[in-house]
Amino acid sequence: MQLTTKAIKELCNEPLPEITKIEATKLEITSIDNGISACKSLRRLDLSNNAFSGDVLAPLSTLKSLTWINLSNNQLSSLQNFKDLPELNVLNVSRNRLSSIDPTIKTFKSLKALILNNNDISSVDGEVLALLPNLNTIVLSHNSIDEMPSLSALTELHKLSLAHNALQDLPDFSSNTMLKELRVNDNEISKIPDTLRNCNSLQTLDIGNNNLCEWREVASLGSLLALVNLNLKGNPITKKENYQDTILKLVPSLRVLDGERFDAKFLERREKQKANPKLMEKKQRLKREKQEKEQEKMLLGTQEVPRKKRSRFDDETVSSRAKKQRKAEEESEDQAKSKPKKAAITKNKKIKEENKKTTQSTSTPPTTTELTKEIKKAKSKDTPTSNKDKETSVSALATGNKKTGKKKAATTEKKTKTTESTKDQFFVKDDTTGTGTKDKKPESVRSVSDAMRERSGVVGVVEMTENQKKAAKSDVDVLDVLLGQQKEKETETGTGLDVGGWDD
Repeated sequence: MQLTTKAIKELCNEPLPEITKIEATKLEITSIDNGISACKSLRRLDLSNNAFSGDVLAPLSTLKSLTWINLSNNQLSSLQNFKDLPELNVLNVSRNRLSSIDPTIKTFKSLKALILNNNDISSVDGEVLALLPNLNTIVLSHNSIDEMPSLSALTELHKLSLAHNALQDLPDFSSNTMLKELRVNDNEISKIPDTLRNCNSLQTLDIGNNNLCEWREVASLGSLLALVNLNLKGNPITKKENYQDTILKLVPSLRVLDGERFDAKFLERREKQKANPKLMEKKQRLKREKQEKEQEKMLLGTQEVPRKKRSRFDDETVSSRAKKQRKAEEESEDQAKSKPKKAAITKNKKIKEENKKTTQSTSTPPTTTELTKEIKKAKSKDTPTSNKDKETSVSALATGNKKTGKKKAATTEKKTKTTESTKDQFFVKDDTTGTGTKDKKPESVRSVSDAMRERSGVVGVVEMTENQKKAAKSDVDVLDVLLGQQKEKETETGTGLDVGGWDD
């Protein structure tokens, strides 16, 4: 099968220029179409587990944006014409049939990881690797390498794996001061060189299953102050007396020896766990429950990346969290208690305001008996009042009633209309002419209004509206309209202050 542009479109379901990642694994692909050059944005290409063989990688050299490529588990015997990829960072050609490191890889100037394990490589060209200054990871395990050149040019080298080869000596590591992990297990090494002392950053060294026999052959380990994980299992030296104690004295920074952890804190914790099996069971159960919860969250999509597991929490952090939680609970309780009190106070205030408004707006109207008493008081006053004063009092009454009598205007209007329908015009006879004349200024109304003011302090007790004024102009007695009655008029004259009297 050939990897064509049509197959790429079906795999990615995107326009070729926009594709950034292609995964074409386990498809029995044997060759690549030149049309792949249309994938100008391609950065990751996975062609593992196919059937590539021979010189078939030339079309990949057109992918200048490529940064990661996986060609593992194929049948490649060379990397010829696979070159000039300036952005390539990771090249994985493991589990193929390569017999050497092809010189074409020196054109990958940005290469950081070179993975060539499980091939047929028997020799390594140090000059080719020296042209890749950014390399930090080299994996050459499971090959047939019997000699490894110096890697002094690779000052950024962090990880080197030469396990399962045929090495008898280790290379010069004096320039590789950044080296952190070295795996040379399953070789024929008989001595750890002194040049390794310069690797002050080395943390993991696996040299198991080799030919180390004497203490002097491992003496250089004493200079590795950062070493925490050492594997010597499978070497004759492990059968010596006091092996573990001697190694611990030689490398006091160790935490793991031959795959077993033995530092004091770990051993103490392990003893406690052995003495308390129930506690151990509880911890394991809690651990399982936590893992199950994390899996559920991931399945539900609420958490894309699980949080890192923490083995223990600091006591101070736990106590501070507990204090904060307690404080928050107390504040919430105080707020819950204060809310009903505030609500009750607000409610009482509203009720009081409503009662006050109701008292002011709805004063009880005077009864007939009270009005009669007020009228009699007005009669008992024989002091004359000027026309000007009368007009002022009547106008004030009318104005006050106009402002305060809006609520009862409709009711009073109905009463006025009923009174007008009788068409009984009441006149006051003049002593001199004997003719009926209409009065425009009801003194009785002024007297009653004054009395009401003294009584209640509210102008609108009598509530004379505009309709009531119309009734007064049409010779209807205002007092009768207010009381809902039509009394017989007295014909006495003189002062003009009697009920029903009108001043000329």
